[in-house]
Amino acid sequence: MRFSRQNHNTRADERSQAALTARYTPKDRADATIEGVCIHHHLLESGWGFATVLTDEKIQVSITGMLGGELYDGARVTVHGFWAHHDRYGWQVKLRALEVMLATSLDGVQAWFQDRFPEVGPIRARSLLATFGTAIWDIIENDHARLAEAPQVGDKLAEQIHHTYINYKHERDAYVYLAKVGLGPDAIRKAFNLWGRNTQKTIEGNPYDLTRLPGVGFKQADRVARAAGVKAVDPRRILAGYVYAMKVLEQEGSTCASAQKIIATCASQEVLGINITTVKPYFDEAVKSGGLVGEFGAYFRGVMADAEHLIATQVAELVKQGEAHELG
Repeated sequence: MRFSRQNHNTRADERSQAALTARYTPKDRADATIEGVCIHHHLLESGWGFATVLTDEKIQVSITGMLGGELYDGARVTVHGFWAHHDRYGWQVKLRALEVMLATSLDGVQAWFQDRFPEVGPIRARSLLATFGTAIWDIIENDHARLAEAPQVGDKLAEQIHHTYINYKHERDAYVYLAKVGLGPDAIRKAFNLWGRNTQKTIEGNPYDLTRLPGVGFKQADRVARAAGVKAVDPRRILAGYVYAMKVLEQEGSTCASAQKIIATCASQEVLGINITTVKPYFDEAVKSGGLVGEFGAYFRGVMADAEHLIATQVAELVKQGEAHELG
């Protein structure tokens, strides 16, 4: 069943909306969790798109938001989001997180192959499934050379399927993990672009590394960390808090500050909300790690100090070039 924005207001869609409201009784901004199969999706280069999910009760639910790159028609998904009503398209789920499950049905496995490997085609996909059935996932991961036993599948294609699957598995596992701790699809995609296969391992090691992603600040990283079980007095949280404390002071107009002021801000309710005696012993480590940089009795964020040094170097170079031009 294909989905099209152009025919979304047909009588069939009206019946679908009636079934949807009877089953879910949606309310604006209310939380929504939907499970089913993606029967159609459209994705823009930005990662934003829309999709239709067919639930096990045969109800179509429209999804909009940052879908990410791993969704495909035929994929079994769990959608986490909230209900919103559109004047033209009716009730939809605005996406917070999307979990794409590993297919277990033969139709689902074939859909995955045809989405990830257009060159495989339906004939070779069916050949693989006829040879290995749903055991194919274990064979792809642990004994992929056997894939060449299927008709029209050679060693080169077997290796390619294994490599793509391993990358997909790491991405899927990282996506499920990060979605469960509250990260949205856009941030998850950025994380995987930065860390690749090591995404989950990196974030489990230090959730505050999320602040390295464009658009992810300390507060969001802190929510993820606390949801993952990081304690309020965890050293990783305190060190990240020092950097955020200096950012708070910058927003108040100070590009640098004394150690005493940074420590007090870090311990404040605005940042960590813990006792200052707990925060203070980690100040030197914050400087040593490069999060803060000290000069002339004051301290900057490391990135701000680097930026100021770069600007000073560029200005000096321009002055030097100007002097050379005058002498010439």
